[in-house]
Order: sequence, then C-alpha cells, then structure tokens
Amino acid sequence: MTRRVVATGIGVTTCLGAGRGSLVEAIAEARSGISDVTLFPTARYKAHIGGEIKHMPIQDGNRVKTFLSYVVNEALQDAGITGPLGDLELFVGTIHGSLDIWEEWYGSRGNAPCDVDAIPPWRLHEGLFDNVAERVHLHSVSSTCTSSSAAAALAVQSITAGRTGLAVVAGVEALTSFVYGGFNSLNALSPTACRPFDRGRDGLVLGEGAAALVLEDLEAARRRGADLYGELAGLAMTTDGKHLTAPDPAGTGLARCIGLALKNARVEPESVDYLNMHGVGTVPSDRMECVAVRRVFREAVSRIPMSSIKPMIGQTNGAGGAIDAAASLLCIKHGRIPATLHHLEPEPEFKGFDFVSREPRQKKMKTVVSINNAFCGGNTALVFRSV
Repeated sequence: MTRRVVATGIGVTTCLGAGRGSLVEAIAEARSGISDVTLFPTARYKAHIGGEIKHMPIQDGNRVKTFLSYVVNEALQDAGITGPLGDLELFVGTIHGSLDIWEEWYGSRGNAPCDVDAIPPWRLHEGLFDNVAERVHLHSVSSTCTSSSAAAALAVQSITAGRTGLAVVAGVEALTSFVYGGFNSLNALSPTACRPFDRGRDGLVLGEGAAALVLEDLEAARRRGADLYGELAGLAMTTDGKHLTAPDPAGTGLARCIGLALKNARVEPESVDYLNMHGVGTVPSDRMECVAVRRVFREAVSRIPMSSIKPMIGQTNGAGGAIDAAASLLCIKHGRIPATLHHLEPEPEFKGFDFVSREPRQKKMKTVVSINNAFCGGNTALVFRSV
C-alpha cells in the first residue's frame, strides 16, 4: 500500500508579518509588504526596495536562525505536537545559510566576533530545537530557488519509503548585501515593483523569510486526530542544463516537470483549480514559465486561475518554495486565490491567461500546483490536494 503524505502544520514569517495568519490576511487584502531596505546601504544599487522583515526581534544577531526557529516551532504547535520527540527529521532548503553572520564579520574587517560554525546550511539546526526533540537529523538542500521545494520532495520520499512517519520541511533565507549586490550586477532588480507577467515588468524584488510544514503519513495523522491542510499528492524535479542564469526559452524542462508531477498525483491537467506560479517579474523567466504552462495545460490556461505572491513578499530565493507551498495549502483551506499585484496588462502572446489581476478571488479548490524554477535550470512542481 502506498503511503499518502499530508500537511498538518504550517509556520510562516515574511515581510508581511510573523505567523501564517499574516499571510492569509495579506492575501485577503491584496497587500504588499515591500518597503525600503534598511539592513544595509543601497545607494550604489539600481534598486532600494525589498521584502525586509522589520517586525521580528533577531536572536544573537542571526536572522536565518531566528526565522527558522520561529517557523518550525509555529508549524509544530499548529500540528498539535507539543511534547518532545525522540527523533526529528528536518529538511531545510536554503541557498546561503547564515551568510549574514559572515557578512557582518567581513564588513568589520575581522574585528567583529564571528561564529564560523553557524554559517553553513548543515549547521543551522544546532542549538535551536533542544526542546523539540532529543535528536534532530538535518537534511539540508541548496539548489538555488528550488531549494525548499526540493527539500519537500525529499521529505515526501522519506515518508512514502517508510523511513519516517513525520518530517518537518522548511525554507529560510535572509536579505544580505552580498545577495542584493549579486542580483544588481545581473541587472535583475526592479527599482519600483515586481510585476509578474505584465508587459511592463522590469525585474524582481528581493525578499527574506521562512516557512515550515509538518508532513505526516496520512493514516498516522488521522489516528492522532490531527487537522489536515491537504495532501502533497504529487511532485517532480527536473533540470534543464541549458544555461547558468538564463532559462530555456522553450520551457521544455519546466513543462516536463509539471507533467511528471501531475502524472505522479494522477491528476489530469484540466482538473487543476489553481496554479501558484513562480512569477518573479523578470522578462525571460516569466515568459519561459508561461510557455511551459501552455505546453502542459494548452487551452485550459484560459480557465485555470494562476498568480504569483512575489509582489507581496519579494523573491525569497531558497525559502520561496516552502513559502509558496504554505500559501498553496492556505489557499485550499480558506478558498481564496491571491491576486498578482501590479499586473496590469499581459504580453500579447499570453492575453488568454487568467492571471488573477488586482483582486483576490474566492474559489473552492481541490487541486493546486505550486511551481518553482531556478538558476542553472532547476525546476520543481508540487501538487496539493484537499482531503
């Protein structure tokens, strides 16, 4: 018998606020959390805005560990897991780990204290979850912007293979000058706003944050009386191998990824109720994503609502897949599709797409697909289904 995997707990922190409720409220209000960046000087950059978290006290100067600790604990509490576990399987997706610690030390020319051991992604859990479990087994994934969605896929595989009955998946990323400067050097930043799929889009807006999901074997979750957000019914990961930074214009790898995920979930394309798009607001990435989606869904693109939450929270890099997954499950729970903020007019070739512009939309949803793609051609697709 094939094990089914469900989400029983969600934790989120973004520039919109701490807690999953802040994301739910912002979606309902079509509200963005983008503001001027204050963490570091931006005068030398093309852009000066970002999805900076300004509402949360930072523990020991480590933004990433603060975000990660918050969302994992919120997700476990939401799942009704209050007592300490013997073992905790923790799957974390991040690109940079605690790079902010190194950046602070480097900026001081070596005069500031630097906990070198706190920087690598595989050390993120240390000292954070002693009250949660006797032993934490960390599985870190770093695959650019698909890091945490790939981590979710690995967690599902661990549960379906019977290696564990419960796992926590998280994605986390901090906004740093190093990352901001890197995207600025690629001329990828918008100075005004992220406008996914709009013909006037001119780049992405960076953000920071984290999300965590408690994933469990369905039967075990039901036996303990857990509330269920939905089933992670299908998944796929592919790689284009086309270019280091530019997406494949034909969308071949992403289209294949979406198709494989739907097949894995035994879902027909036309039965999908909502597409949670990657939608970062750059010209080539958005165009490739639309091409890939049309290859899979064909004429159904005019009937399936699709949107991106990047204008609300920014492009959170390695955390994006987990935040998108959390948003997808919350959309199913609350029956509300986020608006694609700042989307005014699509490119002529994509005018038939339903981009859910301006206002959120009420809709009862059974099946939602969350899509992510990344530098170096990485693609993930997660299929969520109500239970």
